[in-house]
Amino acid sequence: MRAAACMLLFTLCPLSAAAETGPPTVSAAVAMASPVAAPLAGSDPTAARNALTQYPDPPDTGTPEPEPPKPDIPTPEAPKPDAPKPGLTQVAPERAAPSPIIVTLVRRLGDKTFGLSADERAAVAAVYNQRDEPLWTNSNGLSPAGTAIVAELRRADDYGLPVKDIVATDLLSALPSQLASGDAGPSPVMLADTEIKITAAIFEYAKSARGGRIREPSKQLATVIDRAPQILKPADVMARVTTASDPAAALRGLNPQHPDFEALRRAYVDLRGKAQTAAASRLGSGPSLRPGDRHPHVAIARRIMAARAPAPGQVVAAGPVAAVEPADLEVYDADFATMVRAFQTSNGLMPADGIIGRKTRAAIDGLAGERGPSARELLANMEQWRWMPDDLGATRVEVNI
Repeated sequence: MRAAACMLLFTLCPLSAAAETGPPTVSAAVAMASPVAAPLAGSDPTAARNALTQYPDPPDTGTPEPEPPKPDIPTPEAPKPDAPKPGLTQVAPERAAPSPIIVTLVRRLGDKTFGLSADERAAVAAVYNQRDEPLWTNSNGLSPAGTAIVAELRRADDYGLPVKDIVATDLLSALPSQLASGDAGPSPVMLADTEIKITAAIFEYAKSARGGRIREPSKQLATVIDRAPQILKPADVMARVTTASDPAAALRGLNPQHPDFEALRRAYVDLRGKAQTAAASRLGSGPSLRPGDRHPHVAIARRIMAARAPAPGQVVAAGPVAAVEPADLEVYDADFATMVRAFQTSNGLMPADGIIGRKTRAAIDGLAGERGPSARELLANMEQWRWMPDDLGATRVEVNI
């Protein structure tokens, strides 16, 4: 205890002096920090050794000091495989050589026999210069797209368009889609010409579908008509047809899409079918038919008189009708003779002798005449719809006269 008191006194004395003279010295600072430091600051080496013995160093536990944290350095991203290296220019893959059909086609576009305008030639060249293979043909003849397009062109009359004015005669018997085995196949010139003819027919179809047959209705028809055909540019036609997944449907879609146009079209197709059937079921000219004769026209006359309603101004007498159809319709039997005499009497065909001569033939054929609007009237109305804009607007006034 005495030694500890002396050590404490030794350390306090310098502190008192330091308070008066200024900041403590290094020895005083060390003395305040640890009781071991005070004897070391004195002049007695024995006391220093004793102090070190009394306060030995802490035992080595074997635990290493923690290392200072390493700086967080971001890891650089590896370059993407497809990315071009800095300083290098990426080279586009070389385009394959175009088909000989394409080369021949572009060279022959200027041939006047195809009847293409300058705008049409430019539109065709712009499309084919970006292609390696033709659109409508291949090495075997017509491609699937070409077969579909030619078939649609042949059906132009279903939309009131004259096929003969749209499709060249030799195109109606176009190349087959598959040639016989062992055939060398058509030449590039033949295929290129077919390609151009099909494209030219598409342009003609597009113009007719949009009313191009009457370019100036106000001058060609009547001054009161204030509408004009909605003609598409050749480049637009090519874009619509050549980029479509179904080129035939795209070609068909060039016609007006209004419901009223479609209703007229269906009526026209129906009337055209009936007219074709009636043409095969008319008496027309022929020999005079008398009771007891056998002739194919007797069967035709039977069908017309039994199935057709009377034409305006004509009357079919309610004469006796055979209860049982004869076994041979071509035989002019007694029952049919009675029907013919009643028909002649009702229609003022005198004498009513039952002989089917020229006047009676014409009267019977009149029973098969057209009812309602004629095909010509339907086509005229369809043509006027071709002059209408695609969008009529949500609010409009329609006058049905």
